Amino acid sequence: MAALDNFQNAIRLVQGITDISRTGGDLPRHLTRVETALVDLEKEKLAVEKELQAVKQRVHELERQLGEHERFDLEEAHYEDRAFPSGAWVVVEKAQAALAGRSGDSVLIPKYFCQACFERKKRSILQPDAASQPSEVFVCHLCGLSVPYKAPMRSSVTFC
Repeated sequence: MAALDNFQNAIRLVQGITDISRTGGDLPRHLTRVETALVDLEKEKLAVEKELQAVKQRVHELERQLGEHERFDLEEAHYEDRAFPSGAWVVVEKAQAALAGRSGDSVLIPKYFCQACFERKKRSILQPDAASQPSEVFVCHLCGLSVPYKAPMRSSVTFC
């Protein structure tokens, strides 16, 4: 709104100069005031343009994020929840899980995705924890979640 005020001031100054030129008076002083008002107006115009550019960039970023979320929502139908023998839930691709189940080929073992990250619309492949070989615990490197693969060993007690 300050830009509009400066613009209106510049118009009044020009009208004042017009009146002075008809009646005589201190024309240089009024011209200096007009010039100052126009410089202020130009500065405010540049500030508004800069703000507009920032808003356009933010809109572009939000549109990109929305597109990613919409694409993820469409692709979400290609995944399903699965439980490890431990009872921990993970997400797998449906086609990959079906192929691996039919062929028994170790190359087609499905990728396991972190369910917590998947709910936040992030795909993070669970990786075997190096400390728990052979693949008894998987770790999400995005959120740090540890997911046990095997059911915990149950100890049996025998009474005599």
